[in-house]
Amino acid sequence: MKNIELAFVLECWVKAWPYLTSEGRVGPPNLLQTCVYNAIKGTQMGFHRDNSSINSVRRMRNKELPYVEDAKYAGVKNSQVYGSNVIVYSVCNDSMSMVFACPNPMHNVDQDTRKYIEHKCLSFPLGDGYLSILDGVDDLCFQHNVRWDDCELHSIKTRIADGEECVREVGGDNDDLRYRVAFVMRRCTTIKDFYTDTSTIRLDDEMKEAMKNSIANNNIKGSGRDAYD
Repeated sequence: MKNIELAFVLECWVKAWPYLTSEGRVGPPNLLQTCVYNAIKGTQMGFHRDNSSINSVRRMRNKELPYVEDAKYAGVKNSQVYGSNVIVYSVCNDSMSMVFACPNPMHNVDQDTRKYIEHKCLSFPLGDGYLSILDGVDDLCFQHNVRWDDCELHSIKTRIADGEECVREVGGDNDDLRYRVAFVMRRCTTIKDFYTDTSTIRLDDEMKEAMKNSIANNNIKGSGRDAYD
């Protein structure tokens, strides 16, 4: 990270300190990820876990430790320190919802995650200047996502303005002006290589192979989960 990025991460880490796990207090995050959401494009983050999987839940059910060394998530080896926190700082002109989904009590705890249920009490807004902190318990017991609840992308319309044809993006109420930038901070044991010109990750052979079949990376949708008001 550049010095100004490191200073930003350290400030967020200090603010989050009272709520961090013991693993999260060992040292500050050493990875900063920037996620940009634009309502006109309908961008959002699908349901996922950050640092565990359904196999972690199965191990806990069998009275085993939830984490194992060399475990893979989305097809690649885990790099985040087990038990550490994910810290997210939001900058936006309109909040998105952080939504958690929990196991359905009508099924076994290690059920297919598509059976997980949502409830409005498991949701909160990510507004401008919000700092949110997720720990290992959140990650094991829930899946989470972020989304624009009332965003609708209608169409790309052509209209005539001043006698000339022009194309205008049309969404819901001011959707073309709504955005959110999330700065996601993690403490990792394995640091990946990034391109200096675009700050995008440099894929190795293992990651390329994993991306071919990863539901998360390919935005493959399963059947819809239950939602309760």
